[in-house]
Amino acid sequence: MLTAAVAGSVFASPPASNILEALRLLRKGNNVGTLVIVANYTGDRLNFGLAVERAKSEGHCVEMILVADDCALVSANRAVGKRGLCGIVLAIKIAGAMAEEGLQLDEIVHKLNGALENLHTIGMCLTPCSIPGCPPSFTLEANEMELGLGVHGEAGVSRQKLTTSNEAVSIMFNHMCNPENTSRLLLSKGDQVILLVNNLGGTSQLEMNVVARDAIRWLESCNVFVVRVFMGPLMTSLEMAGVSLTILKANDEIISFVDAETMAPGWPRSYQNTSETYTTKRTEVTLLSARTLKLSNIHKQGQIGYLLDDGGATVFKSVLLEACRSVIGSRDLLNDLDCGCGDGDCGSTLSDGSHHILGALAKHDIDLCSPSNALFQLSDICQKEMGGSSGALYSIFFTAASVAVKEGGGLDCWRRSLSLGVEAIRKYGGAEEGDRTMLDALKAAADAFNQCDNNSVSGTVIKVAKAAKEAAEMTAKMTAKAGRASYVSSSHWTKPDPGATAVAIILEAISRVLS
Repeated sequence: MLTAAVAGSVFASPPASNILEALRLLRKGNNVGTLVIVANYTGDRLNFGLAVERAKSEGHCVEMILVADDCALVSANRAVGKRGLCGIVLAIKIAGAMAEEGLQLDEIVHKLNGALENLHTIGMCLTPCSIPGCPPSFTLEANEMELGLGVHGEAGVSRQKLTTSNEAVSIMFNHMCNPENTSRLLLSKGDQVILLVNNLGGTSQLEMNVVARDAIRWLESCNVFVVRVFMGPLMTSLEMAGVSLTILKANDEIISFVDAETMAPGWPRSYQNTSETYTTKRTEVTLLSARTLKLSNIHKQGQIGYLLDDGGATVFKSVLLEACRSVIGSRDLLNDLDCGCGDGDCGSTLSDGSHHILGALAKHDIDLCSPSNALFQLSDICQKEMGGSSGALYSIFFTAASVAVKEGGGLDCWRRSLSLGVEAIRKYGGAEEGDRTMLDALKAAADAFNQCDNNSVSGTVIKVAKAAKEAAEMTAKMTAKAGRASYVSSSHWTKPDPGATAVAIILEAISRVLS
């Protein structure tokens, strides 16, 4: 199936540098190219996309496909689009079979994209999950179920009363096929479908069998031909008690790719037998240990720009220390804001990144005399050590911001630096002002900066921090249109956005030092 997989921390995408190193290793002896299959989440899109573009710039023939099989969304008003759920497992199986048959990369991309148009998934759970060391990402009463959740612990689109498996399956499929649902599944009499019943982590085998039976009966009642059924813990959310149902409308060619033999130990046998005889194709694969990977910097340093004197470098260090300590001290607050509307780890992610920055400062690994170099180094720390969407977004921000401070000093320089960082996050993050994301606080800060008197550092930082704090507080009343919060029910949008709050906390810390 896969030749390589690159993993990040729990519920977070891997840093782009790890992905790029994997692509470099795969290039050895490979003259046909590489296909990268990615679940449609912001962090994965950003980090895998960055690595793919870097690999292309090095001459590697590589293509990337996004899998977005989520059927939970009832509105097209989403900046990020449908999430990638358990359907990615079928996408990997199909692509792997096509590659084994010797199809060219462009042909695999074309056929797989066609198959993905008919791939749909929806999930339901009885309990939330908990990242180790953290409380549950949301709460459910003993008589409640959550419909339309993702795989990172985020809540779903609606809450249902606990009911039987048969009724729960009907609720899931009716939502999936609802004509008012913009991501709906269209079923017609005589369609051939492949059913995948996925254990979200904490569901017993007995319950899985009951759900699979009820799902098959529901589909057959619609005069749909269920040609294959797969079941197992294929894409889990830690210990979450729940299931997801994936439907792939498939022609005979796609079915043959799904049926192709594989040595992958996690691939289950179909619950519907076939009389066809298959020949197992064996391929020798070198297993790569993550411990042997030598991570390569994406950013090349040496962009010195204007230099600070010893006094300026000391102030710069104080700013970084205060900002990192403030974020670490706000870890639980940010995690609490992220529960329900996210995966409950915003504070943990930013705190981890802050600890690594403090470590780099202690080892004198940050060039405090060169703001441009320092921002590049902060960018590397964020994308390698912080991970996920936050790591990618902060890395993009610092990279873009470094351009302005390379050109000169003074408030004008830092004003342009902030504006360039904000614009980069808008471009690559896919959000706009008013979408209830970190961009709301950043944009307010940049606007306040642009309106301030050039000669007053103290007055400027106070106004900038105040604008960011007010904008962060206003996100509690906004409709989420981007990020993971946009996927959950509006009943969870009762608190300020954690990303925007983190920006306000950082800017308040900076203002305490500089004012």
